[in-house]
Amino acid sequence: MSLLFRTEHPEQLLAALWDGVASGEITEWRRDSRGWLTQAAPRWARQAWLRPMLVTGGLEFETIAPQDTELTRATYAHYHASLAETFIRSLFAFYDEVHITTNATRLEAA
Repeated sequence: MSLLFRTEHPEQLLAALWDGVASGEITEWRRDSRGWLTQAAPRWARQAWLRPMLVTGGLEFETIAPQDTELTRATYAHYHASLAETFIRSLFAFYDEVHITTNATRLEAA
Protein backbone atom coordinates (compact mmCIF):
# COMPACT_ATOMS: atom_id res chain seq x y z
CA MET A 1 0.00 0.00 0.00
CA SER A 2 2.42 2.59 -1.22
CA LEU A 3 3.31 5.03 -3.94
CA LEU A 4 6.93 5.08 -5.13
CA PHE A 5 8.56 7.92 -7.01
CA ARG A 6 11.81 6.64 -8.49
CA THR A 7 14.56 9.21 -8.55
CA GLU A 8 18.29 9.37 -8.05
CA HIS A 9 17.79 12.18 -5.53
CA PRO A 10 14.93 11.30 -3.15
CA GLU A 11 16.11 13.81 -0.55
CA GLN A 12 15.89 16.59 -3.14
CA LEU A 13 12.42 15.46 -4.21
CA LEU A 14 11.13 15.42 -0.63
CA ALA A 15 12.71 18.82 0.06
CA ALA A 16 10.99 20.24 -3.04
CA LEU A 17 7.66 18.89 -1.79
CA TRP A 18 8.13 20.39 1.68
CA ASP A 19 9.23 23.72 0.15
CA GLY A 20 6.13 23.79 -2.04
CA VAL A 21 3.79 23.04 0.85
CA ALA A 22 5.47 25.58 3.16
CA SER A 23 5.51 28.34 0.53
CA GLY A 24 1.89 27.81 -0.49
CA GLU A 25 2.77 26.78 -4.05
CA ILE A 26 1.32 23.35 -3.23
CA THR A 27 -2.06 23.86 -1.59
CA GLU A 28 -3.56 20.37 -1.87
CA TRP A 29 -1.62 18.91 1.05
CA ARG A 30 -0.95 19.58 4.72
CA ARG A 31 2.06 18.29 6.61
CA ASP A 32 1.46 17.15 10.19
CA SER A 33 3.88 17.20 13.12
CA ARG A 34 5.18 13.72 12.18
CA GLY A 35 6.03 14.82 8.64
CA TRP A 36 3.11 12.88 7.15
CA LEU A 37 0.81 14.30 4.48
CA THR A 38 -2.96 14.52 4.49
CA GLN A 39 -5.27 16.24 2.05
CA ALA A 40 -6.12 19.89 2.67
CA ALA A 41 -9.62 19.73 1.16
CA PRO A 42 -12.21 19.31 3.92
CA ARG A 43 -13.86 16.37 2.10
CA TRP A 44 -10.62 14.34 2.16
CA ALA A 45 -8.70 15.79 5.13
CA ARG A 46 -7.52 13.18 7.63
CA GLN A 47 -9.16 10.31 5.71
CA ALA A 48 -5.64 8.89 5.32
CA TRP A 49 -2.02 9.90 5.71
CA LEU A 50 0.95 9.41 3.42
CA ARG A 51 4.19 8.72 5.28
CA PRO A 52 7.28 9.58 3.22
CA MET A 53 10.24 7.22 3.35
CA LEU A 54 13.59 7.68 1.65
CA VAL A 55 14.43 4.38 -0.01
CA THR A 56 17.22 3.28 -2.31
CA GLY A 57 16.47 4.82 -5.68
CA GLY A 58 13.37 6.70 -4.66
CA LEU A 59 10.88 8.34 -2.38
CA GLU A 60 8.09 6.07 -1.17
CA PHE A 61 4.83 7.09 0.48
CA GLU A 62 3.15 4.50 2.68
CA THR A 63 -0.61 4.93 2.94
CA ILE A 64 -1.91 4.89 6.51
CA ALA A 65 -5.56 4.79 7.57
CA PRO A 66 -6.80 6.64 10.63
CA GLN A 67 -6.70 4.58 13.80
CA ASP A 68 -9.58 2.09 14.07
CA THR A 69 -10.76 2.92 10.53
CA GLU A 70 -10.68 0.81 7.38
CA LEU A 71 -9.17 2.56 4.38
CA THR A 72 -11.68 2.57 1.52
CA ARG A 73 -10.68 1.99 -2.08
CA ALA A 74 -12.06 5.43 -2.99
CA THR A 75 -9.89 7.16 -0.39
CA TYR A 76 -6.84 5.11 -1.32
CA ALA A 77 -7.29 5.88 -5.02
CA HIS A 78 -7.94 9.57 -4.38
CA TYR A 79 -4.84 10.02 -2.22
CA HIS A 80 -2.57 8.23 -4.70
CA ALA A 81 -3.97 10.04 -7.73
CA SER A 82 -3.78 13.40 -5.98
CA LEU A 83 -0.17 12.92 -4.90
CA ALA A 84 0.87 11.78 -8.38
CA GLU A 85 -0.88 14.83 -9.84
CA THR A 86 0.85 17.10 -7.33
CA PHE A 87 4.25 15.78 -8.36
CA ILE A 88 3.53 16.09 -12.06
CA ARG A 89 1.76 19.46 -12.03
CA SER A 90 3.31 21.37 -9.14
CA LEU A 91 6.82 19.99 -8.76
CA PHE A 92 7.53 19.93 -12.48
CA ALA A 93 6.25 23.50 -12.78
CA PHE A 94 8.45 24.88 -10.00
CA TYR A 95 11.46 22.55 -9.82
CA ASP A 96 13.16 21.85 -13.15
CA GLU A 97 15.81 19.59 -11.61
CA VAL A 98 13.28 17.00 -10.39
CA HIS A 99 13.10 13.82 -12.52
CA ILE A 100 10.84 10.95 -11.49
CA THR A 101 9.02 7.84 -12.61
CA THR A 102 6.13 6.45 -10.54
CA ASN A 103 4.92 3.06 -9.34
CA ALA A 104 1.73 2.50 -7.34
CA THR A 105 0.50 -0.63 -5.62
CA ARG A 106 -3.18 -1.50 -5.35
CA LEU A 107 -5.08 -1.63 -2.09
CA GLU A 108 -4.97 -5.21 -0.85
CA ALA A 109 -8.30 -6.78 0.06
CA ALA A 110 -8.90 -7.15 3.78
